[in-house]
Amino acid sequence: MKATGIVRRIDDLGRIVIPKEIRRTMRINEGTPLEIFTDTDNSVTLKKYSPVMEIRTIAEEYASGLSDVLGCTVLISDSDTMVAVNHGSRKDYYDKGITTALAKAIWDKKPVILSSGQAKASTIPLVEDEATPLDYLWQCLCPIVAQGDPIGCVVAFSKTVGVQEESTLCAVKLTAALMAKHIMM
Repeated sequence: MKATGIVRRIDDLGRIVIPKEIRRTMRINEGTPLEIFTDTDNSVTLKKYSPVMEIRTIAEEYASGLSDVLGCTVLISDSDTMVAVNHGSRKDYYDKGITTALAKAIWDKKPVILSSGQAKASTIPLVEDEATPLDYLWQCLCPIVAQGDPIGCVVAFSKTVGVQEESTLCAVKLTAALMAKHIMM
C-alpha cells in the first residue's frame, strides 16, 4: 500500500476522523484497537494493534505442537494476517492477508467445521492470492475471543484423507482458549 496523507482538523473533544476509504482499505472497523506513536519530528502515527502479534512466538509453538499431534496443517491468524504457521505450509500462508470469508468467520465468534462434502458447508479460501483456494478436504475454524472481542482464529485443515475433522475441533477450541488466556495476561 502506498503512503497517503490527508489533512484533518481535531474537534473540541480531541477526535480525528479517519476517512471511510482508508478505514475500508485497512479493514479498520468500529472498535478496532489502534496504537498511537509520536516521533521527535512532531509526527503522530496510528497503527493497527494486534494482541496476537504480541505473543507470536507462543502462537508459533502452539501451531507446531498442534500440527504434530493432529497430523494436519494448523494456522493461527490475527484479524488481518496469518501470524503462525506450522513448518510445511509456511511459504503458502505465513504473513499473508486473510480473506473476507475468514474475517467474517472470526467476527461470528463461533467454532465451525467446513467440509467439501455435501452435508456440510463448503470450505472457504483462507488467505488472499491462495494458489489452490478450495483444495481443502475439510477446515476447522475456531475464533480466538479475548474479553468478548474476536481477535484472531486457530485454523486446522487437511487436503488429504486420514484425519477426522470432528476429533480436531476439540483440540482447536482448546488452543484458541489458551491463546486468549495468554493475551489477557
